[in-house]
Amino acid sequence: APEVATKVRPALTVIERAWPAGNDILALLTSRIVPLKARGVVSFSYRHQPGLSFINCFDRDALDLIDDLIHENSHHHLNLLLRKYALYGGDCNREVFYSPWRRALRPVRGILHASFTFAMGGCLFERLSAWGSGQAGSRRWRKAGLSRIDLDRARFRGLEEIESVRYSLRDLRAARRRFGWITKAGGLLVALLARTLSRIGRRMNRAVVMRSPYGADLVRHVEELKGARTQYGPIVSRSR
Repeated sequence: APEVATKVRPALTVIERAWPAGNDILALLTSRIVPLKARGVVSFSYRHQPGLSFINCFDRDALDLIDDLIHENSHHHLNLLLRKYALYGGDCNREVFYSPWRRALRPVRGILHASFTFAMGGCLFERLSAWGSGQAGSRRWRKAGLSRIDLDRARFRGLEEIESVRYSLRDLRAARRRFGWITKAGGLLVALLARTLSRIGRRMNRAVVMRSPYGADLVRHVEELKGARTQYGPIVSRSR
């Protein structure tokens, strides 16, 4: 429908120009987009329907739509890896890990899914921040219907995701080391995610975020993660 196309096409164009490598994976793994008009629903996909993304194209702004497209594609990406490799095993359904995104305990498979998809989100926001920086970048953002505050939010979201994923990668490493819940292949993926976060983290300018309207939000987020680590430790006891 035209009202959907006018929202989705600019979002796809921004991804293509800001993050060509991410766009290649998006084009490869997302085959269909089902637009949603449901208040309170963000986006979702199903493991047994690869390539099909349900995206709320109406109640989300332009930056959110870009993020949602990459987020659901990242689920398709990880589901493909899970069809090829055993990444976790053992007692993987026990909800014993704190999730920074849901603020609740989740099983190891949920933490692995979140870590992978939000790490890809961190990559997206880092690329968007670089693409939108400088005078030429500002023109690109305005042309794409994005504002200066969207750039500030993208920088904040990038650092927010880096902090959250690092928190969960620590738990995934502990799950492999102490209980064997993460397989060798899963351990390789966790190590790759850690290296990716380290690389994009060096590119993100934390000082710029701290001077932005989102500086206090970033400080609050880091403190929440510290509080969660104090409460739950490196890993919740198996008996809990």
